[in-house]
Amino acid sequence: MVTHKTNPTGRSRGAVAYTGRARGWKPEAPFIAVPLTLIDCPSYRALTSPARRALDFLIREHLRHGGTQNGSLLAPYRQLQDWGISNRDVAPALRMLAAFGLIQRTRVGSRLGGKDGSATYALAWLPASGSLPTNAFKQVTMADIEAYISEQLLRRQQRQAHRGSIPNPVEI
Repeated sequence: MVTHKTNPTGRSRGAVAYTGRARGWKPEAPFIAVPLTLIDCPSYRALTSPARRALDFLIREHLRHGGTQNGSLLAPYRQLQDWGISNRDVAPALRMLAAFGLIQRTRVGSRLGGKDGSATYALAWLPASGSLPTNAFKQVTMADIEAYISEQLLRRQQRQAHRGSIPNPVEI
């Protein structure tokens, strides 16, 4: 319930007083806003289970850093495996999230001279490193999603056909 604060003479001070049960409520842990436009978009609904887990992991990583490190979020394979994603599903899940506009890769990972330069990511609906949110997921259409999925299926079939065409050295 909302009431107006008054001064000793009974006149309104222009301030609002919140009364009721939730008056002193504070969240017990950090939280993140997930807009309805994200939940309703086709790209969010089309995510596979590993991609959804990877997105949850990146949200958790963002919260663990107090919501200040968007654009510098890490997604190490070992931690994603501990989060329940199989080793072979990590890279496809991150690629799907990027293709559907839900995350943006801010730095490409590389291993040069024994130094590990890990890839970093940003959540698309939140500001990252002083820039506005990209909201790229809003531009992804069902046609884009279907094209991505059919392309991935074609790649998988080509890999399987290539594996089948190489004779097994044990059989020779």
